[in-house]
This record gives sequence, structure tokens and C-alpha cells, in this order.
Amino acid sequence: MKSDKKYMIILISAIVVIAIYTPISFGIVAKEVFTTTQIVSRGVAILLSYMQVLQYVVPILFFTIKLIINKKKQNNKNTFPYICLYIFISILIFLLFIEIGSLILKNSSTYGYSSKTIDYIRYNGKIVYFHR
Repeated sequence: MKSDKKYMIILISAIVVIAIYTPISFGIVAKEVFTTTQIVSRGVAILLSYMQVLQYVVPILFFTIKLIINKKKQNNKNTFPYICLYIFISILIFLLFIEIGSLILKNSSTYGYSSKTIDYIRYNGKIVYFHR
């Protein structure tokens, strides 16, 4: 029973650390506005917003589900090598989502003049404007 509490405390601590350091996507006024900015369509902006959420949710869900499944298979034992393997795979999934999002942004972006009146999102620290 004590090992269950220990894993839950570690999991909650990891989630809190990730939640503290994640960039906020909406509601922040752009600090650096250049005359030439990156402008994408609204659909791409929505897709990037979903990708940003998925890049944090999917690895955490993978890690917790694998811990639960492995615990049931191994008679309440989660060994250290399995935990390290699951953390490594979760980091790879996180990096995969970041790379897919950056490829989408790079391949679908156009550059143009911004009048500072159009909407924007913050995608992984970058300010991306989109057409309405």
C-alpha cells in the first residue's frame, strides 16, 4: 500500500511540474510584435492549439496507463527498468508531437503584414496570428 502512495505522489509531482512550466496559449497580449509576422489560416491555428494540448496529455496518459497495466500484470510490482522505459517512451511521444506541430507550422505558414487587430495564439512560445 505504501508503494502505491509513493507512485501517486511522484506522478502528481510530475504533473504539477509540467503544469507550472507549460506555456499559456490564449489570453496573453503579444509582447513582441513585428511588422512582418507569421499569419496562418484559422484551421491551422485550431490544429496547432489541439496539438499543443495533445503534446502534454498523451504522454502523461500513456505513462499512467502503462503503470496501471503493468502493475496488474506483474502482481502489484512496477520495476525500475519498466518505469524508466515508460518515461523514455513518453518523452519520445512528447517530442514527436512537438515536431509534428512545428512541421505543420513551417509548411502552412505565410508571412505578411499584421495590423495588430487579428487574433493570435501562442504555440510553444511563438506568437502565431491567424485569419478570422
